[in-house]
Amino acid sequence: MSPPQAAWLALALWRRPVNRGANRVLAAWIALIGFDLVVKALYFQAPGPAWYKLYRFVGLFPFLYGSLFYVHVRVLTEARAFRRSDQAHLLGFAAALLLKGDVGLQDPAAIVAHFANGARLAPSPWFDLFLFGYGLGYVGAALWRAHVHRRRLHAQRADADRLSLPWITTMAISQTVIWA
Repeated sequence: MSPPQAAWLALALWRRPVNRGANRVLAAWIALIGFDLVVKALYFQAPGPAWYKLYRFVGLFPFLYGSLFYVHVRVLTEARAFRRSDQAHLLGFAAALLLKGDVGLQDPAAIVAHFANGARLAPSPWFDLFLFGYGLGYVGAALWRAHVHRRRLHAQRADADRLSLPWITTMAISQTVIWA
């Protein structure tokens, strides 16, 4: 998906009256993906201090992707809007921002010096392991919620197959493959 596609899709989902709550969560998620792609494209085009802070910031977005997917499935299966209590699922991103947010406070001159010395981003395997575990944990929780929703539907309706949200499983598998 290109950033302009993400912007148009997010706008269309935001305005769509059917499943308004779920579509708005999905719209926010897709808008974040589009922003993430723009920042990474700009950074990879010309790695250096100009885009470094934003690149590090969007590098924390996987803490949002898994939890927003879960909130989307939850809002969709419960046919309700995003609630204040759903904000608790954004705490992983907030924690990551506290842990890695020091880059946003760095002096631009220090970042220029960092790149002038030939330094690049240092990988942090423990942080990455936690990030993927956190995100994939939410994907698993979303799959469980969809499974429970399907069971409930099949118990109540004979025509439940078309309402059982089979595409949720495809989305979850796609996310897992992308992250892998």
